[in-house]
Amino acid sequence: MGLELTMILDYENKTLQVKIVYYGPAMSGKTTSVKYLFSFFKKEETLKSIDSTVGRTLFSDS
Repeated sequence: MGLELTMILDYENKTLQVKIVYYGPAMSGKTTSVKYLFSFFKKEETLKSIDSTVGRTLFSDS
């Protein structure tokens, strides 16, 4: 499994925007770890994903 990270820091508005891209073999826990991070920061309602009938995430973007 791999990870790519992109950050945009806006000093004027004091915000940090982060884009995390997970990639790797099917059923290796990518979706589970993203769901955990969103629940840890209490942002579960902002996570958008499409699960297939076999339980694999086809697309996720927030």
